Amino acid sequence: MSIGDARLDARTRAIVQAIASSPADSFPQQEPTIAGRGAELGFVVRVDPGRRTAGGIEARDLLQKNRAPLFRKVHLTPRARKKGAGSFAASHAPRPERDAQLEIRWGAVSIARGYGVESEVAELGLNAVHVLERKAPQGEEPVEWMLFTSEKVESIEDAAAVVDHYRARWVIEEYFKALKTGCGIEKRQLTSYEGLTRAFALFLPIAWHLLSLRSLAREQPPRPAKAALDAAQLGLLKQMLRTIRYSLPSRPTVRDAMLGIAALGGHIPANGDPGWQVLGRGYMKFSDAEVGWRLARCDQS
Repeated sequence: MSIGDARLDARTRAIVQAIASSPADSFPQQEPTIAGRGAELGFVVRVDPGRRTAGGIEARDLLQKNRAPLFRKVHLTPRARKKGAGSFAASHAPRPERDAQLEIRWGAVSIARGYGVESEVAELGLNAVHVLERKAPQGEEPVEWMLFTSEKVESIEDAAAVVDHYRARWVIEEYFKALKTGCGIEKRQLTSYEGLTRAFALFLPIAWHLLSLRSLAREQPPRPAKAALDAAQLGLLKQMLRTIRYSLPSRPTVRDAMLGIAALGGHIPANGDPGWQVLGRGYMKFSDAEVGWRLARCDQS
């Protein structure tokens, strides 16, 4: 999906949206967010489609009774194989990039407080959106998401917005990867609030540029390099790449520019697309050179 895929209307922009996957599927985690709705806090969480409601009916069966399907085509990003052999890795099998035709249902559900859960709330009233791919490609696992949300879901547009909120989670996760791995924010080992805020002020924009560069590089049809770099930056990149005997095409695309920046970080094309670490390393070198080059031009003017 592209960075701008998630729909945000005026009502949604006023809400701090917590978007999470199955680990957030718990009564204690959902209850404080519900209680904070007066403070304009909201959430979308993915749960097990077989999650039982307060009436003992599985969520998917409850929404089946309130059948109101919406067929919608969405783009699924590629997913690499997860390391390890745990349940998380098994439930997140690798998949290629593809489009999926989804059937969407929605309705209200209630979740009962479980045994041993310390809470003054006996039941939580939520809205649910069930997303199901009826005809997945041969050999591919069909998409099925059960999304619980504190948001209003009374129309096709509301249900589609909840789905887009959840799909935005993938971009958010990639942004955090760009920040943690590409910028090495955790390696700074900062312990004070002041140090952390200064570091975030420096690295959050860099992580955004890394994410934007890689996202634009994946778009089809390919976009020209000027969509990510201005003429001066592109000229500087060409000069830097000459020092490592790397050349850009005469009409470079954003992908060509991204691979060139990654080459500055030591990327080997035979290894496939660059990861966040090598792309971040190349971008830092490029940014440092750009600062020096622009300062030198100021001295000459």
